[in-house]
Amino acid sequence: MKLIRKDELHTIIWSGGTSTEILIYPECSSYAEKQFKWRVSTATIEKEKTVFTKLPGYSRRTMVLKGNLRLAHQGHHTSNLPPFAQDAYEGEWYTTSEGMVTNLNLMTAPSISSLMKVEAFDVRYVSYSLPCLKEQNHETHLLLIALTSFEVRGTLNASLNNGDTLYFKNTDLTDIEELKLYTETNFIRFVYIEFIEEQ
Repeated sequence: MKLIRKDELHTIIWSGGTSTEILIYPECSSYAEKQFKWRVSTATIEKEKTVFTKLPGYSRRTMVLKGNLRLAHQGHHTSNLPPFAQDAYEGEWYTTSEGMVTNLNLMTAPSISSLMKVEAFDVRYVSYSLPCLKEQNHETHLLLIALTSFEVRGTLNASLNNGDTLYFKNTDLTDIEELKLYTETNFIRFVYIEFIEEQ
């Protein structure tokens, strides 16, 4: 298990705005050298129109966190994305964007399948099911990116603020299939991300 604080992350400048890497795997791998199996990052797009950097050999998912985004993939499809909507596409495609937004990005190698979704609960406590943990034949990596403040209690213990990330593997939770989440605000919201390495 690893708790990644928002204020520990490093932000760099790219041609259209900023990019902040949350986690790359293996952790010793390099985005620049394209050695990784998967990568999670946030980005701001600060120009009304931009061209995405091509990433041959990787699949991508983009979820809007703030603003409205239009993604056009030349020769493929176009998506209009309000907050928390997402689009999946290939890194080798020629992709352009319209809209000034903050988004969340996944990049995965061919051997990795991914899932990303927003979960929201109007409660102070919830037992959050993790059905993927039943699949012990594959190495599964999970991330919870907090969009509100809440606590995780039980086998895993962590206190997350907005923007913090909890990272763990299926091997960290061999005896349970759910997380116990608590908050003082009667509202829990986070992005759930799952990476499964196919054999």
